[in-house]
Amino acid sequence: MTTDECVIAADGVRRRYAGGFEAVTGISFSVARGEIFALLGTNGAGKTSTVELLEGLARPDGGTVRVLGHDPYRGRAEAVDQMVEVQRIARASQQEVRDVVPGCREADLSTELVGAQGVLKAAGIVCDVTGDGGQLPAAVQSALGWAVREAATEVLRHGDPRLCPIRLSASADGVVLDAENDGAPCTAAGESGSGLSALDGSLDAGPVGDGMFRLTARIPLTRGESRPAALEGRR
Repeated sequence: MTTDECVIAADGVRRRYAGGFEAVTGISFSVARGEIFALLGTNGAGKTSTVELLEGLARPDGGTVRVLGHDPYRGRAEAVDQMVEVQRIARASQQEVRDVVPGCREADLSTELVGAQGVLKAAGIVCDVTGDGGQLPAAVQSALGWAVREAATEVLRHGDPRLCPIRLSASADGVVLDAENDGAPCTAAGESGSGLSALDGSLDAGPVGDGMFRLTARIPLTRGESRPAALEGRR
């Protein structure tokens, strides 16, 4: 494939995070001009990490990345401008899919909790979960599921923790999810579409002393929504 035909080229690309966790393990691929290319995988498979390398937001720990023949990390204007346009098109395409497929963006809370435990364990981080939220309303589960995913992602990206406990608790007023870590701050602020704002919820993050950092998601329960007994269980 010539340079004119090849828009994106990755050769043996690797990316590691603090603690030695390798999110991208030597992948190689190329994308031709006009080609539709997708990265598929479970949570923690390295999709976002790969895209950030293509956008020039991070430098590969191994291998090479080229966008329009240039290294995107060095900020070549040609590559940056193209990736901005790619992002714009991708966001528009995602919105079209969401409009056509109801619920496609919903995150299952139990699945996200299991996924977070698995990914953090692979990075050598102990993640004990209290409560599973199995009886929460679907919209509440989806919003909290996104909060769990963001918290786990930020811990892997920016810290070197040993512990990351996650707790779910409920009262007559609402549901609270706490995710703590003893490494560098996890600063997830919640992405648009996570569902928290639509449910009058909130997301806060900050240090809580003793070297711990806590992310807290709160969602009020409307009248008629019972307190789920499942939150009292332990995983």
